[in-house]
Amino acid sequence: MKGLMLKDLYILRKKGMLLLAVLAVYGVLSLTMGEASMVSFLSVMMAITLPMTSIAYDERGHFDTYACALPVSRTAIVGARYLMSLLFALGGFAFSLLAGLGISLLRDNSSPLEVVLLTAAASLLVGLFYLSLLLPLLIWLGSEKARIAMIAVFVLPLGLLLLLTNGSSGLVDLVRQEPVQQALLLTVPTVVALLYPLSFLLSLRIYRKKEF
Repeated sequence: MKGLMLKDLYILRKKGMLLLAVLAVYGVLSLTMGEASMVSFLSVMMAITLPMTSIAYDERGHFDTYACALPVSRTAIVGARYLMSLLFALGGFAFSLLAGLGISLLRDNSSPLEVVLLTAAASLLVGLFYLSLLLPLLIWLGSEKARIAMIAVFVLPLGLLLLLTNGSSGLVDLVRQEPVQQALLLTVPTVVALLYPLSFLLSLRIYRKKEF
């Protein structure tokens, strides 16, 4: 599994440097505006695109056909992808946390530490949620066929959230209540923590049935 993960790191070196440059630009913009939420969210979301890009490269190079001919189990192949995705998401979280703390220290009117931590943690949960949905689609359909489904996965939850948070729904007022916030702080991380391993089991089931 270590070799599989190193392979992804070698493939993604140049793209990773490009993403760091983009995040540096957004970091400067966030510092200028005194708002760390933008770079916090983008750090995680850009980080989770890296393992998905690696899967697309593997598909183009027919790596799965080669890997399945090696003394490597399919569990290890899928597990390496999920572990690498988790590490990239945590790396994005660490970057967003450092960026938020840096902006908080450099700007007098910036967000307090609690807000920085909550923003970074929320970004991590969103990233893991999307990974849990997208990785099985990529393994099942492939990078080319999964494009429309991936767009739907991104757009539909966002559209539903915008619909529920309009003035007439009353969801915003409900979420602002302290008991509801406390319940969300407990249930949302728990759901995401359960969803990610369930997503791995689903992807493994799909991958074991595929023929290369």
